[in-house]
Amino acid sequence: MGVVFFVFGHVPSPSRNRLYHSRSHPRFHPAEAGRNSISAKSPMRVLRRSDSGNVRWPVSVNRGLFPDCRPSSRIFDSVAEHSEKAVRRSMFTDEWGNRVIDCRAATKNYASKPVLRGIDLVVEPGICALLGANGAGKSTLLRLLSGLEEPDSGSVFIGGLGFRNHAVEIRRNLGVLPEGLGLFESLTVIENLMAIGPIYGLTKSETAARAADLLGLLDLTQGRHTVARDCSFGMRKKTALAMALLHKPKVLLLDEPFEGIDPASSAVIEMLLGQLSRGGTTILLTSHILSVVQKIATRVVILHQGRVESDFSPSTADEGVEEVYFSIVGEPQPEVLDWFRS
Repeated sequence: MGVVFFVFGHVPSPSRNRLYHSRSHPRFHPAEAGRNSISAKSPMRVLRRSDSGNVRWPVSVNRGLFPDCRPSSRIFDSVAEHSEKAVRRSMFTDEWGNRVIDCRAATKNYASKPVLRGIDLVVEPGICALLGANGAGKSTLLRLLSGLEEPDSGSVFIGGLGFRNHAVEIRRNLGVLPEGLGLFESLTVIENLMAIGPIYGLTKSETAARAADLLGLLDLTQGRHTVARDCSFGMRKKTALAMALLHKPKVLLLDEPFEGIDPASSAVIEMLLGQLSRGGTTILLTSHILSVVQKIATRVVILHQGRVESDFSPSTADEGVEEVYFSIVGEPQPEVLDWFRS
């Protein structure tokens, strides 16, 4: 049975409102609602921008947060009820120990082209950097681990749980910075954060306080009222990162968190990730900035042509991250083009 959650206790009329289900969005998708104001007494409300100003609208939760959601005109359950059910189960049981992320013989093909070829990967608490050339399968692996796609074969577990039966609980403990960022383009920076907080069980005041802290640290306070589609790439990336950090997840999956980020903000992000790691959060990130990886990673995994080719700790390795990386993917061969010479 499909499930659609509404942050309001109100079911919109199908003739006035259209609910969209986006299977690829990493969080949830706001409903494209009509212009009539919707009133509700529910304590959990989300801001939705419209031409007439800031109006409270219903929100449909889609595959990004709950992968089995489908459009519906009924309310089958509530966020609060799912939160209560999640408490009854426990992630990271003694049986699984420190195997926070457990990927077993995972494969993935696109158009019959193999992208992941039997990935076996166990990630323990700390900061694990996933490296590889373009097309090595890094982003695809993160999509499998975040539940946005299923492996063609093999299995994926987060805290000992699989997405098929425990998607809600996993996502409440998971923070994701996806390749496509997953912003709500018609919302401002601050509204993006205020929209996502209640989905993870935060109150409005908790969301506002945490959002203010993150926006200040990431130098987004001045631009907090800028609509996402009008933001620079760096502002968009930092907004998406703030959304991933807002609920202080147990597991963080970050696709290129330092790409397009200014040096000052990069230093702040390094500090935040280190602080989260010391507090018990397990972090798996991809990056092409080897100097940053050398500095912050407690473990490095290098993918090459869809396979794990190296798995080591930078603190104990005889060679640096850059040396190991180029020994696997090949040394760069700079060559000046003849027509560049003149």
